[in-house]
Amino acid sequence: MYNGYTFNQSHYLLPFSEKEMQLSSPTTDTANSNLYQNPAWKTKASTIAEY
Repeated sequence: MYNGYTFNQSHYLLPFSEKEMQLSSPTTDTANSNLYQNPAWKTKASTIAEY
């Protein structure tokens, strides 16, 4: 809230796909990936962002 106004949170970051996370991992495990998933997005496919 700013001076009585409320603003929606920005939603401009898109998630990496699960396949991209696997391909960038030396062990194909998404938890061991060299990529960091964008904030609020899970590494599992077909899930929604948690804002």
